[in-house]
Parts: sequence; structure tokens; C-alpha cells
Amino acid sequence: MAERGTVKWRWPVFVSGCLLAAGGCESTEPPRAVEVVVGLPAPVMLVGASQQATALVLDQRGEAMDLPLTWRISPAGPASVSAAGQVTGLAAGETTLTASTGDLSGGGLLTVVDSFRLGLSLTVGGGEDPAAPLWLCVYSVRLEANGGLPGDEARIVGLSLFAERQSGLVDTLSLPPRLIDPPELAAGSSKAFLGTEKSPITDRTVRITITADYVRGGADGTLDTSEICS
Repeated sequence: MAERGTVKWRWPVFVSGCLLAAGGCESTEPPRAVEVVVGLPAPVMLVGASQQATALVLDQRGEAMDLPLTWRISPAGPASVSAAGQVTGLAAGETTLTASTGDLSGGGLLTVVDSFRLGLSLTVGGGEDPAAPLWLCVYSVRLEANGGLPGDEARIVGLSLFAERQSGLVDTLSLPPRLIDPPELAAGSSKAFLGTEKSPITDRTVRITITADYVRGGADGTLDTSEICS
């Protein structure tokens, strides 16, 4: 005689807001936003450049939610942001980009910088040498790189310093190797040198001129400046 089978019913059990089923505990709570994650392709950008920010609203299970977002930048001086999250650099400085939905928000720091620029400055001063019948021209040379994105740099490929005398004679002055070795000048760095040119009182130095040749991004460039030594 065949044995009759026994049928057992398994009813779902609810415990603390979850459904106990064969696969474990399945939450019965409706999704609620718990985090806003903001993404930006580059946390440092140039003045005048634009980039698209993204934001993801996550629920308590880490799943994305489709909720309206409000974008804001504070302070507003360095950059602006559109209702769609398009960020535009306006002026050098730091600001905070924020995306919010309801009382929940997320964001991060944004830095806006000017375009890379290489500067060459020369300061001079002249006077008679109290210990000898000579004219002294003291000069200060400074190469400086400002602005630019991380990694921006220029390569100094030539540096020349000249002294012009009253008679029209032009002398080439020596410069220390450290001004061009290493030749790279990265954003935010500088090189400086202080020197003295001696000339006869009767044919004193009247002008100092410096010229710097550089390469940046495959393009050649030249900077030059001169000052009267008086």
C-alpha cells in the first residue's frame, strides 16, 4: 500500500521590517534616499573651461534613485553651475560644488586656476664702488611659473644676460647653471639669481637685458626684459 505523502505549508514570516524567506531577509521598507554622491571629471580646472558634474542618489540598499537634484556652488566667485550640473570656471580660487535633494546633499572641493604662464623679471640698481673707481650694477633675475593644471611645466632651453655700457659695448654676463639645470619649471615654482656687473666709471653699465627661450606643449616661446642701471 502506497504511503500517503504529507503536505507542509511554509508561511512567510515578518521580522523587524523584513520578510524571512528561503533566500534570507528581504527588506519590506520603501526605498529612501540616504546619500548623494557627486562626481567631477577633474577637481582642478582652468578659468574659462567647462565640465559636466554628475550626482547619484542612493537608497538604504545602495541602489540608485531617480530624484530631482539642485546644484549649487559656494562661494560663487570661482565658478558657476547650471541646473543640469554643467560647471564653468570663472576666476582663480576654491569653492564647493554641492548637489542636493530634499534635506540630503553631497559634494566636494573644486579649485579653479588661471592658465599656465611663465614670467621673467629683472631688478637692477647702480652706484659707484667706494673701494675702487668702478661702477657697480647689481641685478636680480627671477624666472617664475604660475597658474596651470597639475603637471603643467615649461622647459627653459636658453638664457642670456647682457650688459650695455655708455660706449655702446655689450658684454655677455654669466649665469649660474642652476637657472637651466634642471630645465623644467613647473607651475608654482621659481628660480632666482643675484649678480653684480663691474665696469669703469668712464664707461659704466647703463642697461641690463635678459632673454629666456622656452618650450611648452611643443611650442617655442621667448621672454625678454631690460632695465636701466642707475
